[in-house]
Amino acid sequence: MGFFANYTYTDSSKTIRTLTPVADGEIEFVVEGVPFNSDPTHSGTIAATYNAFDIDASLTYSFQDRALAQFVGNNLSEYREGLETLDFRFAYGIERWGGYYQLVFEGVDLMRDPEDPATINGEGDSQFFYTSRAFRGGREFRLGVIATF
Repeated sequence: MGFFANYTYTDSSKTIRTLTPVADGEIEFVVEGVPFNSDPTHSGTIAATYNAFDIDASLTYSFQDRALAQFVGNNLSEYREGLETLDFRFAYGIERWGGYYQLVFEGVDLMRDPEDPATINGEGDSQFFYTSRAFRGGREFRLGVIATF
């Protein structure tokens, strides 16, 4: 039986400089404190595992905060919304016929409903609206056999 956990806190910051043309030249705009792209402030995983008596099982929960996808001025930056996932894997192994075989059952994204999108993108830092969604199905269940001979 085992347990593991990790947590990451990131406070990234960069300065964005842009030049905007005007009638008699250019104006430089400087925006400080912009987080790095695809860098959530909080993320982590906690899991429990079991491996004995030909059983190999794990239950894993992971999370990640909302993160900047692309900086755009005037508070129109694109963000990827935070996510949570709960995954389960159970495998039972046997030695037969000169080989080792495992019957495997997996449950992936168990917290997600069938109609939930896999990813959501939004714009703006305070009042935001969704600009896109990607759908790859809801939770998934898999059953399989692994053979080594």
